[in-house]
Amino acid sequence: MALCAHHHGVVRTSLINTDELKLNAGHPQGSRWTVNDERALAHSIAQIALGQWRHLESILANARIISPALPVFSGSAKDLLVTLPGTEPWHRDGWLFQCISWIAAAESGVGPLRPPHSIWADKGFDGLQLVLSPSGDEVERLVVFEDKATSDPRGTVRDEVWPEFEQMARGDRNHDLVSELSALLDRVDNLDVRQATDRVFREGGLSFRLAITIADPHNSDAGISRLFKGYEDKVPGGHSRRFGHVLYLSDLRTWMQALADLAIEELDALEKLDQVANV
Repeated sequence: MALCAHHHGVVRTSLINTDELKLNAGHPQGSRWTVNDERALAHSIAQIALGQWRHLESILANARIISPALPVFSGSAKDLLVTLPGTEPWHRDGWLFQCISWIAAAESGVGPLRPPHSIWADKGFDGLQLVLSPSGDEVERLVVFEDKATSDPRGTVRDEVWPEFEQMARGDRNHDLVSELSALLDRVDNLDVRQATDRVFREGGLSFRLAITIADPHNSDAGISRLFKGYEDKVPGGHSRRFGHVLYLSDLRTWMQALADLAIEELDALEKLDQVANV
């Protein structure tokens, strides 16, 4: 459902439409994503490329206090959106999909996010998000993201995602998560840090979120169920430990290229506005 968010009297339609997946027990909670406005999405990706993620996060989460936008330096930002002649666009497209996943998470408004990656194929976690209690003074869980833009979704899930999730579910990456969790906790006022850390690592508060592109073979409830087969074996425990989201793209490469081109146009427009404002 496309929810309309209100901010300072302005009605804003969500960039990413999320329709709940109706899957059998044992499969993840999740949604089917569709893009409501590709131009608006490209504008948000341009802001991420410029390093203006905190300003964007404030807007997407409908915060009462909006962080100021930073000056526009579009030259290096464009490097994230172009590929060299003769090279495959996999890394660029993977970064674009990470941005889409981050935007969808920011629109959920459930808690602060790790900043988006500022380079292609950055090591570490694709994304992290704290889920706060409705009162905002307790941590309910930490969600670890895996974001995959791929033409082979099932192979990617089976051979890349499940081994990563299985390793983290065993606790093998807790040492990496501790510093990331600390940085997120620093962004929330009046939290008991020790209690929050115990909640995540000792009380089952670590959850996993797979976002992945799909094409025709998986574009049905049965196809998505096949795609997520084995999730509950790799990440055992309650239903709320497993999340799965899909974005259907009939032609992944063409769509990503068009989105990158739009984002470059938005970068140029933002730079012109910044120049006019500073004349």
